[in-house]
Formats: sequence, structure tokens, C-alpha cells
Amino acid sequence: MNQIDVVVDVRQSLDTAELIVSKQRLTFNGEASLVGPPVETRVGFVTRKAQVTVFGFAEMGTGLILAARVKNIGTVTFPIDRVAFEHQFEQPQDFPLKSGIVTYEIGGGVDLIPRNETRKGPFQSGEEREYYFPPMMFDGVVLLAASLAPSRFWIAAYCGTEQVGKLGGEYVLPYLNRSGIEINRQALPLFDTMPEAGRLAVIKAVAALRGLERDQWSTKGAQPLEGIPHAFVLRASEDSSVIVTQTEHKGVEIVDIVRRAILDQFRKTNKREDVKP
Repeated sequence: MNQIDVVVDVRQSLDTAELIVSKQRLTFNGEASLVGPPVETRVGFVTRKAQVTVFGFAEMGTGLILAARVKNIGTVTFPIDRVAFEHQFEQPQDFPLKSGIVTYEIGGGVDLIPRNETRKGPFQSGEEREYYFPPMMFDGVVLLAASLAPSRFWIAAYCGTEQVGKLGGEYVLPYLNRSGIEINRQALPLFDTMPEAGRLAVIKAVAALRGLERDQWSTKGAQPLEGIPHAFVLRASEDSSVIVTQTEHKGVEIVDIVRRAILDQFRKTNKREDVKP
């Protein structure tokens, strides 16, 4: 029995500039007959469409670098003018300027750098090129991703102002789990339910302790917590503090997140216990 796929219908999509090609399996067993329902495939007609994937590569003196590969999967030639890591907050975030004026940030982005500067001009159909994160910006992206849900960030490719390709944060996140910050299971439920501004404040406050000897933590505002060996308390925002301890390789573990009123009550109780006869 011989089988081949044959085109049974070709039409243009009503909602996108694509061709819809319907194919069906044709078998020969004495006589020709169609088998099964037709399978539709969309083919780029005049649309610009790129595939974005992510990978890592090692660079001497820097370590692992996060990069993106962009491929023209349409049928027309077009330029890629920008590839960027982008994020958007659920709610606008307060951003105080040095002048004292407070602005409101709804999101932002970091442009990736072409890995091969000699490859320029429009992408041919099927052509792919690579882009990477600026090393000096990477840690900031790692910390941001640690405070946001994967649905709030992505990597996108643009032709002019048109987004022609996008890779969701759930695919990028595995390459960003390098913050040196761990969250204890006890603290995780509260951390996950905090607003984005609160999570970002916690991550930024704790990040300042990474790489330091424990006896240097006080220079960053962390103070030993009375009654608990090797535990420190660090103010993260106006109404919350974090209890932290040092992990292997001078990382930081968030043991718990507490409101300042509860922490003050804990300290008062300990002092009363200390003065008992």
C-alpha cells in the first residue's frame, strides 16, 4: 500500500495574512482513496513572523550568558530591528527620582546585543541570528524575574514597532534561576501572595547581602536576630522585614517574612524573658 499527502484545498485566512493549506492522506491499494480528515497548515503569505528561542553559552571571565536565537519562519524577507527582554507590572510601581518627584513605572525592557555584528540587513526566510544579554544588566534581570510571575515577562523580536516573535517567561525562567537567593517553604506562601512591589522590595533588599561575609551584613542593614543563631533581620519596606540566613557559597535564604508590628512584639517578648528572675 502506498500513501502520500495531497493538497485538497488552499484558501486565505480571514483574520491573518496567511494561506491555509488543507492536506489529506491518499492511499493506493488497487484504487485510490482518501483516508482520515484533512489537516490544515498555515503558511505565512505576507506576514512577518519570527521564532524566538533561548539558550546559554559560556564566556571566559563572565560565565554563563543568556542568549536568544531569532529565526525568520515566514516567507517574506524583513529586518529585525530590536530583540528585548520586556516586563510589565500588574499595577504601576512608584519610582522616586533624585529630584523628589515620584513617577509611575508600568514596565520596561533591556535590549539584547547581536552576537555577530557582521551579520546585518534583512533576514531571509529560514535565516536565524543570535542575541545576548549585556552582562552588566543581567543580574538586574535575574532579580526582577525572581519577583514576578512568568506571565509578566518575555523576550520579543521587533521589525520596526511590530512584534514579530515572542517567547513567554515560563521558557526564559529556567535560565534566570541564578539569583543566589532561596526562599524557605515557610516564607514562600506569603511571598507569593505579596503585591509585586512588595516582592521586588524583598528581593532587592536581600540581594545586597549576597557574596558578603556574614559579619559584614550589618553594613547593609541586617541585624542579628536575638534568640536565633545565625539569623538576621533586614528591613525590606516600610511595613515588612525579612528574616534571613546565609547559605552555601555566600548566598541568602529568606527564612520568613514578617510585618514590623509582629517583629517588634517578638523583640519585646524576648526582652521580658531576659529580665525574669
